[in-house]
This record gives sequence, C-alpha cells and structure tokens, in this order.
Amino acid sequence: MSFLTILIDFIHLTGMTMWIGALWYTFYIFYPITDALDPAARMKAISIHAERFPKFANPVIGLVVLTGLFNTFDGSFVFSSMADFSAAYNAVLGIKMLIVLAMIALGMTVGMRLSPQAMEMAPAPGEKPTPEFLAKVALIKNLTILNLALGFVLLFLAATLLNGAVF
Repeated sequence: MSFLTILIDFIHLTGMTMWIGALWYTFYIFYPITDALDPAARMKAISIHAERFPKFANPVIGLVVLTGLFNTFDGSFVFSSMADFSAAYNAVLGIKMLIVLAMIALGMTVGMRLSPQAMEMAPAPGEKPTPEFLAKVALIKNLTILNLALGFVLLFLAATLLNGAVF
C-alpha cells in the first residue's frame, strides 16, 4: 500500500466525516437554535447558513467523489480492477454510489431550489409566517434528516466493504 493510497483514503474518510457531521450539526443543533430565535433573527441566521453551507459542503463533496472514484478504480480509473471482487462486493459498491448520488441530489434540491424559495416566502419582521412558508421549512428539515440517514447508511456500507463482510 503506497503513501498516495493512504493519503487518498484519509482524504475520503475525512471528507465523509465532514459531510455527515455538517448534516448532523444542521439538523440537531442549527435548526433547534433557529427555532428558538425571533423571526427576524431566525431569517438572518438561516440566510447566513444558506450562503455559507455550500461554500463548505461543495468542495468537501467534490473531494469525496474524486477520492471515491480513485479508490473504486484502484487509482487506475479502469473498471477491470473491479473484476477482482465478488458480485456481492460490486453490488454493495453500486448501492453506495447510488446513495452518494441521491445525497448530492437532495443537497442540491435543498440548497439551490427549496432554500431560496423559503427565503422569498419568509415573513417580514412582525408578520406571521404563512402556511406555505412553514410547509417549505418543514420539507427542508425532512430532506435534511433523510440526507443524514442516507449518510449513515453510506458509512455502514463503507464499513462493510472495508471489513470484507461481502467478499
């Protein structure tokens, strides 16, 4: 095992930890804090989060994908190296890749579509939130928890592959 392989694994695992850790923080810490704020402060905090989170998450996700591809193809970027593994291993690896794509799609949906829509629907200071706004915020929270759950499934599948449970 070369130093480059170890470094790529380190970057991949660190990236996954940061990605899922950010989702965990958002759902279990950030959302409850914002729920306790008055509406004006809540919207300010959410707008800062919506602006900053992609600046953190996008490079991390990019590194996870690139290092994952490097690991999948053993640094050669050729599918032939996958022939050395069992069908079960490759099936779990395929499921893992589909989950990554689903997580990216969910993140893009929340970050690029739902969050901007919610910001446009946000009540002005002193106004009561509309039912549509509250529904949009609930959808964002639900998709965040779904993304977090998929992240934990992803980590479980990675542990399964690393420990040879499906060879």
